[in-house]
Amino acid sequence: MRLDACSTSATRLLFCTTGILLRKMQGDPLLRDVSHVVLDEVHERSVQGDFLATLLRDLIVRRRTHAAQLGLPPLKVRV
Repeated sequence: MRLDACSTSATRLLFCTTGILLRKMQGDPLLRDVSHVVLDEVHERSVQGDFLATLLRDLIVRRRTHAAQLGLPPLKVRV
């Protein structure tokens, strides 16, 4: 996957498409190495964008309610 070539353990900010983020979530459904997600151009509706927004909504709740068990901070999503 090309995303692996673009990011390292030192990466602090990663710009990616909706498709790339969905693929990243396939490998890591909890997005363990992500603290913030900024969704841009949300007003341009698409199946991928709507699906990503639904997954992120559920992930916010899951990470918040199980933060202690998962050892992860809550996920922050901005639109």
